[in-house]
Amino acid sequence: APGRMPADNGSDNNYWIEDIDNQYDPCAELSWITFKGSLGNADRPQGTAASIADGLALYVNGEPASEVKLFGRIDQVTPLENGGATIAWSERGQYTADGFTNHYSADIRATHSGVEAFAGDTEKFNESWNYPVGYLLN
Repeated sequence: APGRMPADNGSDNNYWIEDIDNQYDPCAELSWITFKGSLGNADRPQGTAASIADGLALYVNGEPASEVKLFGRIDQVTPLENGGATIAWSERGQYTADGFTNHYSADIRATHSGVEAFAGDTEKFNESWNYPVGYLLN
């Protein structure tokens, strides 16, 4: 449901959820939930274009692979026949006013230790997925 996710580093940063696309399946090797929202403090969203971001929660065999990680805009998540998925996302250009002009795509799969990007823009995916701050699912 729409609401607030605090940062996992104990800071005053919060992710405010506006909408959810729930593709969670506890029986699937890999499933996901995408969140539409923006950053803010504990009281409210910032309300600026620069604060808008999409969150991605990935699940391996029904268990969270990590806390929610932020991407500029999740454009599409497409299941792959091998049980993985293709994540297509966009990031802002040089200036916030440019909008989401940089487009990326990576194929991911479940591993024994979480998820792995194995094709496409793997470095860009890992940059967001391995960012040290996440947002708490609970």
